[in-house]
Amino acid sequence: MTREYLMSLGIDYDDAMNRFMGNSELFENFLKSFKDDTSYAQLVKALEAKDVDAAFNAAHSLKGLSGNLSMKDLYNHVCVLVEELRAKDMSNVDHSLPPITASYNKLIEGLK
Repeated sequence: MTREYLMSLGIDYDDAMNRFMGNSELFENFLKSFKDDTSYAQLVKALEAKDVDAAFNAAHSLKGLSGNLSMKDLYNHVCVLVEELRAKDMSNVDHSLPPITASYNKLIEGLK
């Protein structure tokens, strides 16, 4: 995967290389395993159940994972939802979730 391709998916490649000490092979291995993480599915399930605590935990996990993998687009969208859920506010979920879903799906499709 090229730098340009990963950047088109919303990944800050240069930031990732700093985090992974220039080891692009290790970074790509982590990217390939991203699809196996269940945080997004847990988030959607918790939001559907209106379980703010479970939703916060899942969103916080997704925030950490996307941040560590330099998935800037997904990370930035998830940060908004995390703060809403931290405040126990689910009133904007219909606004906050769609950009997360779009970024997440773009990554899943692009990393196949």
